[in-house]
Amino acid sequence: MNPNLLLLSYDVTYFNHMGWDDTFGDSRWDKHQQAYLRKWARTTKFTPQVIADGVADGTGAERGAVDDMVNAARGMRSGMSWHIIVDNNDTELRIDSDGMDVGFFDIYLVNYDPKTQVVKVGKGPNKGKKISHRNLVKDVIKVGEWNGGNLTIDLSDMSSMAETGLDTVAIIQGANWGPIVAAQEL
Repeated sequence: MNPNLLLLSYDVTYFNHMGWDDTFGDSRWDKHQQAYLRKWARTTKFTPQVIADGVADGTGAERGAVDDMVNAARGMRSGMSWHIIVDNNDTELRIDSDGMDVGFFDIYLVNYDPKTQVVKVGKGPNKGKKISHRNLVKDVIKVGEWNGGNLTIDLSDMSSMAETGLDTVAIIQGANWGPIVAAQEL
């Protein structure tokens, strides 16, 4: 596994209509998935759905498919005419960029559980299978907006997160589910 990739799991409620509620399914992530479907003008949803930096998606089932999606996201970043660096310390998140007026971006803190959790599926096409889940997203908090230049965001309230056992990553994502241009584990 590439240590430079963070694969987050937003479990949707796709299978709940089959008489077995997905243990980690959350309707908030259904809305997240619907937003991507609208963005890409799709009429049907599917699962699993892998989305790489808001740029490319697919099921990830075919050999090399996830690598192709990641490469598409990297290509988007390498094609940007400006640079961005995101850094943090115990009390603040810093965004530094040589780009000014680069468009509108949302700044999110994504809290996720890094532990692997195994669930035995009760019904549906995966009935009886044990599925491993990791990096389950528990919460997404919008903490600001950015449109270029340098920005510092106060994170002094983050000290309470240390007690939850969750990890947090800051994500800089284009408005309306646009491309993710930077991420930083906190």
